[in-house]
Order: sequence, then structure tokens, then C-alpha cells
Amino acid sequence: MANYLVTDSDLTSVADAIREKGGTSAQLEFPTGFVDAVEAIETGGGDSPMYELTFPRTEMTYISYKYEIRKSHVKITRVTDQESSLVVNLTDLPPISDKNREEWFEIPTGTAVLKISNVVNPSNIEWAANFRLANSSTSAQFSTGNSTHTSGETVTVSVTTPVSIGCFFIYIADTPTVGAVLEFDVEFSVNGTRYI
Repeated sequence: MANYLVTDSDLTSVADAIREKGGTSAQLEFPTGFVDAVEAIETGGGDSPMYELTFPRTEMTYISYKYEIRKSHVKITRVTDQESSLVVNLTDLPPISDKNREEWFEIPTGTAVLKISNVVNPSNIEWAANFRLANSSTSAQFSTGNSTHTSGETVTVSVTTPVSIGCFFIYIADTPTVGAVLEFDVEFSVNGTRYI
């Protein structure tokens, strides 16, 4: 391996660039500190969503279902036989009233695509997914339908006027047995830009 002479000012310039990109002012020790700092920099990537599904906590039990939500992946497990049908908001926004939520984001005009994929539904739970409009109890026009879909589904909608979204929710229409699992990924894009 060849040896190279690097000046202090060259190392400082590289360290300053790493700190600026990483949003830190920490001292960086060469070479391990440089490597660790570069690996810690989060990259947006072309396919990274602008928003993530959230819940008051990423894992919690609500009524008779346990929810595990990680970014755009949802896993729901029935843990008790209480309740039958259920609507659950999968975005942690403060309610204005019973069903109404503040604005989460606005969809501009153009082509919007809601994609549900990687579905795990061995109990054939009857369910649907959709957005609710902000400041309203009205659902948006993106419903995946009310079905026992065990494969993915894609809904494409032409948006002619901007739409203010309050939350993303699922509706479980039937009463699955305790232990039943529903798992899926959500992807939502508008004019090719990924929102979720």
C-alpha cells in the first residue's frame, strides 16, 4: 500500500464538509471518526418518502388490536375478542373532533397513486385503506375497496384540485379470530414524488 502525504488543512476541509453534511460540530478523529460520521449521514434517496405513518407510539394496543408501525409498514394483530368492526387512524395528528384531523399534507393537482403491497393476511381479514380529508369526516377518493385482499392493490386517482389530507386510516370490517394478523406496506406518490 502506498503512503500519501496529507496536510492538516486538507483533513480539516474534509472534516468540515462531513460535519456540514451530517449537521454536527463534533470533533472527528481520522480515520475512524471520519468513517463513522459519513456512515451516520442520512441520505434522502430518490425513493424516500416525505412523510411516515406514525401512531402515538410505534407499537401499542388499541381496543382489541396491537399495532406495529414502522415508517410505511403496518402490522396489526388481534389480541382480544372485544369489538367487531374498527376504523383506526394510522397518523399521529391531534383530533379536532371525533373523526376530524388537522392537515397532514396537501396533495397538489396531478396523478396520485396509493399502493398497498407485501400483504400478509392468512386469516382473510376484510379490510380497506384510505385517506380522510383534513378538517372533515369525509374520506378521500383513494379507497382500496372493502375486500379480503391478500395481494397488493394500487389505486390511481386524477386530482383536479388540491386536496388537504388529515390522516391515513384502515377499516377492519369483520371480526377476525384472536391471533389473526394483517400486515402490509403503504406507498403513496403524487406526480412521481413519494409522500408515504
